[in-house]
Amino acid sequence: MAHNEPKQFAAVFVLRIVVGSDPRIVTRFETYLIDADTPDDAYQQANELGPRLDYKYRNSDGEIVTIKSLGIHELDVVEPNGDDCPGLISSVQFVTPDGAEPSANVRDRDQLACFNQFGKRPDLPNLDQ
Repeated sequence: MAHNEPKQFAAVFVLRIVVGSDPRIVTRFETYLIDADTPDDAYQQANELGPRLDYKYRNSDGEIVTIKSLGIHELDVVEPNGDDCPGLISSVQFVTPDGAEPSANVRDRDQLACFNQFGKRPDLPNLDQ
């Protein structure tokens, strides 16, 4: 019987975020690395992880922020040294409604998470804790 080598999988989850009475809904894609021997094992682990991503807290305005995992968007083997795209961890594809231009999703440096931890962006509700 052949022994399966452990692999890493990238599990991309869709999160729904609602802030207090703000009518806007924020959709966030979060990617987690999962160690597993097979795709079925990775899928099971991802399904167990999903509900643990649900979270509630009060933002800096005192409003309740509710984060709900809606499920898995993508699950794929991580091949960080692949020939086509070295370093690629995860890839997400989606169709924009009404032909909206994807370039609208490109952010300036100061809006990237590592430079602006709590997303102080004019297009987002207050997610700051």
